[in-house]
Amino acid sequence: MGKEKEDKRKMHFPERVIHTSKIIPKDPEHSFKRFVKKLASKKISFFNAEIEIIELGPREGYKTTFQLIGLMNMSFQFKISYIISATQIDIGYEADSEYTIRVPKFAKRAGERQISSTIIPRIIQAVNKSLEVKEKKPKEPKEKKPKEPKEKTEKKPDDKEKKEKKPKDPLKLLKMQFVEGKISEEEYLHKKKLLED
Repeated sequence: MGKEKEDKRKMHFPERVIHTSKIIPKDPEHSFKRFVKKLASKKISFFNAEIEIIELGPREGYKTTFQLIGLMNMSFQFKISYIISATQIDIGYEADSEYTIRVPKFAKRAGERQISSTIIPRIIQAVNKSLEVKEKKPKEPKEKKPKEPKEKTEKKPDDKEKKEKKPKDPLKLLKMQFVEGKISEEEYLHKKKLLED
């Protein structure tokens, strides 16, 4: 059997729109920064491994580059951009990958299939989750009701106060004194005998 040939392959996924939103943020710059921060904190699973998404940068307007960390024999970088128009905001995506294959010629497309069917859908899922923003609705001010004056009532002694007034079990008190080292064993036994008689 011949040796399996090592082959390095580069792939480029051209830019395409992966998400469209009709909601245009009031402050696109702040929105983009928040989105990048959320995406860079996400992890994706890939064949029982957790792959980190980190921002490589540099940021050019509303565009930045990310990299996947933790892939074996493969590097994967992708660019995400905010494409802002007058009516909507689109998320653009393009990627570059380089991977090493040590397989026979007929299986060389396996890496390409893995990327297309496994990695890219997970990245797109992470992008969509990072875009989810729960807009806080302003709370309506509640009408303040005028406070009614409370009637003065005599304070009733609490259960704790009642317990403190009741004499405690002398045997328990003696035992506590012995445990705390306030009296010797001989003294404890002698006093215990007196109390029990």
